[in-house]
Amino acid sequence: ILLFSGLSLANDPADGMFGTRQIKSLNTEQARELSEIQGPVLDLSGLKSIDQSAANELAYWPNRQPSPKPAKIYMHLRPLKLPSLKLPKGRANFPVVILGITSIDKSVAHELASFSVKELELNGLTTLDKDSATELAKFSGKLILNGVKTLDKDSAQALSKFQGTAIELTGIESLDDDTHSILMADRRIITRR
Repeated sequence: ILLFSGLSLANDPADGMFGTRQIKSLNTEQARELSEIQGPVLDLSGLKSIDQSAANELAYWPNRQPSPKPAKIYMHLRPLKLPSLKLPKGRANFPVVILGITSIDKSVAHELASFSVKELELNGLTTLDKDSATELAKFSGKLILNGVKTLDKDSAQALSKFQGTAIELTGIESLDDDTHSILMADRRIITRR
């Protein structure tokens, strides 16, 4: 078991690297420490909310170098050096962040859009307002929003200015015709309808 600034994390691959899927809340200091973990995926799917300062610290993952003094991270009360995982060829530059957050505001969306990762998965979001959509549209990778059930015209218009590679919105259950037309105008936006 790893103790991470008050977080207890099990080293179980089925529960994310270092048990990160079990994390339910995250303060700024803990987010900074997590941003030092080296590996292909930062899976925080158990995290239901995040504030702007913690999101800002996570935005440094995976490019932040581990601290020279791992004083906050212990295994059986001994300092632990964070591992660096080797990725198969062709996947070395494919970092993914998975967040289970269920709501965001404009300031958090702004921080999330600054993440330097290939994929940002926010499947816990069921709705998306125009301001948050405007900020998320600035993300440069693949944005996965499969938890979003409905989207209004203004939010769809904001997403239509997306700067990344693709947006997945396969959880959409209802769209009016205008909103559907806006989304279908961009081949990078993937929906089921």
